[in-house]
Amino acid sequence: MVITIKCAASNCYLLKNDSRSAGILVDAGLSADLGRLKKRLKAENVRLILLTHGHFDHIGAAARLSEDLRIPVAMSREDFPLLTDPSLGRLHGSTVLGSLLAASACLTMNKRAFPPFIPSVWLRDGQSLSEFGVDARVVALPGHTKGSVGVLTSEKEFMVGDAMFNIFKATGARLYEDFEQMKRSLEVIKSSGAKQIYVGHGRPIDPAGSLALSAFA
Repeated sequence: MVITIKCAASNCYLLKNDSRSAGILVDAGLSADLGRLKKRLKAENVRLILLTHGHFDHIGAAARLSEDLRIPVAMSREDFPLLTDPSLGRLHGSTVLGSLLAASACLTMNKRAFPPFIPSVWLRDGQSLSEFGVDARVVALPGHTKGSVGVLTSEKEFMVGDAMFNIFKATGARLYEDFEQMKRSLEVIKSSGAKQIYVGHGRPIDPAGSLALSAFA
């Protein structure tokens, strides 16, 4: 079961098991989203904060939430350097909108402050999340960043972070570090059999709908 938590600049997701007795928070918004997330998660048994990648609008509240809820934070080793030096991940865009977003993101990243932290769980492709009470696995989706990951549940719900966007229409990452890797990750998503795709920015994507093919353009 996937529950969307709309934050100021991105979507976060609460992933719960069938009995709804345990959950994983996928992404942690901005630092300013801390109060909103704490209120929403207060009555939930969240066992892990999983970060799809290392950009400020997805990790901002992670450190404080981890302390307050006393739960670990997980992310890929490849994106860990972005926590101390966001400029290491130079972003590009192949469209007018993508180029504008990339330029804006590059200007903003170094100005965004968030409490420093060191993840206690390192994510890898194919890793099971069952130890945190959810029947799902990690899927490597590099391109937007080197270490971008998604979460695919046994029910074929796919949280892909910024590997796809749904701004105006469903597309691949509007901005990316590596275009060819981004395209390969789109093929991974396309071949996953996902019944619903949950993105970091925009509404969920139904691959069986009218955008079934154009969503991957």
